[in-house]
Amino acid sequence: FSPYQAPILYVAGKLTLSSLNIGRAKLAVLPGGEVKIGTLKIQPSAADGAAVYVFADGKLSVGKLNVSGKCIVNNGTLTVDGSLDMNSGLTVYNTATGVLTVNDECELERSTAIYQRGRASIEEMTARGTIWVNCHTSVNELEAQGAEFNFSANAGLDAGRVEFNNTNVSMARGAIFTMEEYNADEKGGGNRFAFTGDADPRAVVLISEKAYTRKGHETYFSGAIEVVYD
Repeated sequence: FSPYQAPILYVAGKLTLSSLNIGRAKLAVLPGGEVKIGTLKIQPSAADGAAVYVFADGKLSVGKLNVSGKCIVNNGTLTVDGSLDMNSGLTVYNTATGVLTVNDECELERSTAIYQRGRASIEEMTARGTIWVNCHTSVNELEAQGAEFNFSANAGLDAGRVEFNNTNVSMARGAIFTMEEYNADEKGGGNRFAFTGDADPRAVVLISEKAYTRKGHETYFSGAIEVVYD
C-alpha cells in the first residue's frame, strides 16, 4: 500500500489477539463482530479518519489501550478493562448508540477530546483535554487540571470524588452535574462554571457530601446555575 492508502482490517466474526499495533492501518468492527485484544496501541502515524471504528452491534474489548492516532469512533460497545491513555490529539467519539466502559483509569492529555453522546461509565478519569457531555456520563473519581467540560442541554454527569484545578465548565439549560465530594483534598482552585443559552430551566450543580473553597482556591459560578449542597 502506498502511504496514502490505509489497509483496513474488517471483522465480522470473532477475533482474539494478544496485542495489536496499528500504524497506518485501520480496524473496523462490523455489526455482529466481536474483537478482544490484550494490548492495543495506535501510533501517531495512523491514517486520517478513524483508526478504530466500531459499528452499531459491534463489540471491541481491550485490556490496555494506548492511543496517539487521529480518532476512535464507537457506535457499538467499547470496553477497556485496563487503562485508556489518550495522547497527541486523539479524539474519541462515543455516538448516540455507543456504550463506552473504562474499568480502570482514563487519562486525557492536552489537545485530546471525548465527544460523549451515548452511555459512558468510567472508573477514574484524569483530564487535561476537552470533554463534551451530551448524554448520561458516570465517572467515579474525576480529576481535572486545565481541562474544559462542555454540557449540552439536559445532559448529565454523575461523579463521586471530584478534584478540579484551573478548569472551565460550560453548562446549557437543564444540564446537571452531581458529585459526592468537590475539592475535598483542599488543593484545587481557579475553576469557573458558566451558563450558556436559554435560562429555562437552569443548570444544576449538586454536591451531596462535602466541598472545599477558600481564598486562593476559589470556584466561580456565573449565569443561571443553581448550586445545591445537600
